[in-house]
Amino acid sequence: MEEPQLSRLSNLNRDLLSDIASRLDGSALSSMACTCSTLQLVAQDQRLWKKLYYSTWPSTSLPEAQQLISSSDFRKLYADSFPLLLHQTPTNENKNIKPDSKLYPSDYASLVDVYYKNLCVFSKVLDGITTYVDVFQENHSESRSANWTWFLNSPFKLYLLNNKEDDIENPGWTSPIEYTGSQYDCTRFMENTRLSWVLLDKKKGRAVNVSSWRPALVKRCWPYQSDYMIQFESAIPVEKDLAKCLIEVRCRLMKTEAYPELKEISMRIETMMGAHVNGAKSLTILDQAFYSPRSANRQNIKLGRDKFERVKNELLRRRTSKEKLADWLCLLTEVAVFIILCCSFMKSLL
Repeated sequence: MEEPQLSRLSNLNRDLLSDIASRLDGSALSSMACTCSTLQLVAQDQRLWKKLYYSTWPSTSLPEAQQLISSSDFRKLYADSFPLLLHQTPTNENKNIKPDSKLYPSDYASLVDVYYKNLCVFSKVLDGITTYVDVFQENHSESRSANWTWFLNSPFKLYLLNNKEDDIENPGWTSPIEYTGSQYDCTRFMENTRLSWVLLDKKKGRAVNVSSWRPALVKRCWPYQSDYMIQFESAIPVEKDLAKCLIEVRCRLMKTEAYPELKEISMRIETMMGAHVNGAKSLTILDQAFYSPRSANRQNIKLGRDKFERVKNELLRRRTSKEKLADWLCLLTEVAVFIILCCSFMKSLL
């Protein structure tokens, strides 16, 4: 009696292996590539990574995104976009890479997706960091040069959605959010809302997710009684300091509708002291994010945000102490001057 022979993976149909691999997520697909040469060839199929990239970030499947990433290496894009930024300093390998000295807003693009209860409710693509043209291009007018100068020196804030007429007519959300109660509270937003903001460097073909995925803070938005402000934060290492990328989403609760209305989505950069950064420095910080270490461990991401807040609070405490000390010195100086003047006046009377 002959023993049955075991089939080798190489004997299986390639389409069957590809069909099995298409049902895996990114981590499982990467692990599969490390098992043997046969599965490695299957896992290197760009069609698998393209399908996975589109399903993970629905904004990448929009027509506006096709011209930006159609010729990209989707496996590399997924590896860049899935992990989030860490608070650590860049590795030795990345320290040798110096960011460009000339940074243009038109070199970047934003791919943004908002989720609620694991359902993508908003997707949008924004080509360029700002609507202003690059002043370094030829045949630019004086008004364009003035706009560029204003952008470089003014506080940076990028609006993805700003309650404009075109946003109301074509808001961008694809599915309604289930409305289960009289109103949403901050806890529900914290537990159910997720946001991904993938920043794409079109010139180098690199990507980075500057969002924290989970909300860092949810609060009511004054003066709108029915609005909530949801904040997503990430810490970007800049030399020996940390900068904070702050993404804010303002939602309005509508009792007559089945879903909250997205009113505003914006991003800005803050320093350790909580000061807004201008456009020129923001471009440098965002470019540094492409070379920063990342991690898929959400706990490590939270540690980075906590470290940023601790250092920020310590700096604020020191500044407050210095200001109080300066106030006391000024007060003592004024008292000393007053006493000297009084003594001089008394001596003159005598």
